[in-house]
Amino acid sequence: MISVALCTYNGEKFLTAQLESIKRQTLLPDEIIFGDDGSTDNTLSLLTEYKVHFEELGIKTSILPPSGAAHIVTNFERTLQATQGGIIFLSDQDDVWHEDRISQSVFMLENNPEVLLLHGDAELIDKHGHKLPQTLFEKLKYSHLLQNEANSGAAFDLLLQRNLVTGATAVIRRELLSDSIPFSQHWLHDEWLAIIAAAKNGYFVVQDELISYRLHDDNSVGLQKRSIRGLLAFFFASRRGRYEQLIDRMSEVERLAQQEDFKSEHVEKLRRAIKFNISRKSYPKQRLFRFPQIWKEAVNGNYRDFSARPVVEMLRDFLQSA
Repeated sequence: MISVALCTYNGEKFLTAQLESIKRQTLLPDEIIFGDDGSTDNTLSLLTEYKVHFEELGIKTSILPPSGAAHIVTNFERTLQATQGGIIFLSDQDDVWHEDRISQSVFMLENNPEVLLLHGDAELIDKHGHKLPQTLFEKLKYSHLLQNEANSGAAFDLLLQRNLVTGATAVIRRELLSDSIPFSQHWLHDEWLAIIAAAKNGYFVVQDELISYRLHDDNSVGLQKRSIRGLLAFFFASRRGRYEQLIDRMSEVERLAQQEDFKSEHVEKLRRAIKFNISRKSYPKQRLFRFPQIWKEAVNGNYRDFSARPVVEMLRDFLQSA
């Protein structure tokens, strides 16, 4: 059984295009679950209208009661849990699926039974639906070389450095969902599912563009371009709470690792990451006095192993205020 978990929040502007693209799939899903996050616009009316359309196509369709402005992670968790399929597609409200997204992904999963999470590239479009110059992976700097490394067993290490999975392109097996509940509130839903899939050697990335991913001013989570002001904040803002959050993130996965069949090297990597961030938390308030500790962590390989851009991260640790 194939399910779709589609989450919404005040999405009427682009929702119709997304719903129409699901209707046009060469392989239709068996079930669609809509999880609304307390919309105040016309979103629920559109979902009610399309519920009828999907049911006319033989697709079981449900609209969950509005959650009342829950966090996006919580909304996805409850919507995914409400599905019944063994294969579950994640869907945002503002993209456009390519017609073979479901058929192509299901084919890959059927031929790779060990895969728990599969995701792919996406065409980037603007708010008017016009194609943008880069693809999603090009924007993320997720090169073919890194993709091949991830598929060859390095996914866990890469995902500890940064999130490479955009949930709007992802499909998971129910087994992964069961292993991932409850979702962590310190991780986005897609990166949480991805890191657990990678820890279980069930991560797979395809180079194909599966959807058209829309960039606009109202993206809840996405590829927002950082302004000059944002760059300054990135390097000079207070680091208060930053390392605690990183420690919490790694600790949650490490606790889960003790209950699941994670490889011993993954567990050790998590413990190193926790120790690294505890060390960073203790850096002196005066910037010049931080340099010896930053250099020590660099020599030990921690910036290389736990940062996608080690030099940038070292500079950030040096410049940020206490």
